[in-house]
Amino acid sequence: MDPEGRFLTDDQGSPAWNQQVIYYLVPGTTRLLRKEMPRDFTANPGQLRALTPAELAAACDGQGRLLSTGVSLLRLTPQSNNLTAVLDVQFQGTSAHGGQERLARRQTILLYNE
Repeated sequence: MDPEGRFLTDDQGSPAWNQQVIYYLVPGTTRLLRKEMPRDFTANPGQLRALTPAELAAACDGQGRLLSTGVSLLRLTPQSNNLTAVLDVQFQGTSAHGGQERLARRQTILLYNE
């Protein structure tokens, strides 16, 4: 964001990203974390790329903001059109009455790569 709170863009109108955001489950747990990795894409356009598997594994180090302690499923499934993917998230927990609850959310998301 710029000082006036507007979304920054480059000269072509593309977003000027300043971080990568990773959502991941801590291995062996049901804890969903969000980790923000600051990047300076304006000064170093080479950083505007997907993380390698090794970089992603290193980033998923158990650090980040805790979003949930009861996620039992987090799955991103690419669709055959190569433009979308389906994100499935499933939460488990105990209701106020002591019963087990399971909530699921499915969202189709647009994939965009230059």
